[in-house]
Amino acid sequence: MGHVWYEKSSDNGTTWYIANNGKPLDQNGGKLPAIDFDYNQDVAIVWEEKYYGGSTSLMVGVFGGDLMYYWYPKFVFADLGLDYNIVNLNPVIAYDAEGRGIIAWEKKSVNNNIIYPLGIFCKYGPLSAMSFPGSKHMGWLGYFNHSFQW
Repeated sequence: MGHVWYEKSSDNGTTWYIANNGKPLDQNGGKLPAIDFDYNQDVAIVWEEKYYGGSTSLMVGVFGGDLMYYWYPKFVFADLGLDYNIVNLNPVIAYDAEGRGIIAWEKKSVNNNIIYPLGIFCKYGPLSAMSFPGSKHMGWLGYFNHSFQW
């Protein structure tokens, strides 16, 4: 527990194996994964991960191809003011018909140990095995933000 894993079956669930060479997807502890796949059978997983000093961040990884090659996680968002052990960002991920991905999460603040919702934030753009690793197509993860206030 305390990590994010991706298990896969190629025989309708009779046997399973852990992708990523049997290692967790996260580097520092992870929680609340969400998963989707596109028409090319790329699988995208987003999760909340412990960040510097115990704060929280979101990461996304994509598996693609027949052998389910893993493209190492990309940074989506971090909030140094939120404690990973207290606040859950509840990320979700989905592909559209063109293979673009949207990642959404709850933005929150904490004041005097009370958690306040601030809205739903999202990032949207190309998300496929072809856009990893380090491709300019993933640049949207660093700067394309929308916020929806409640």
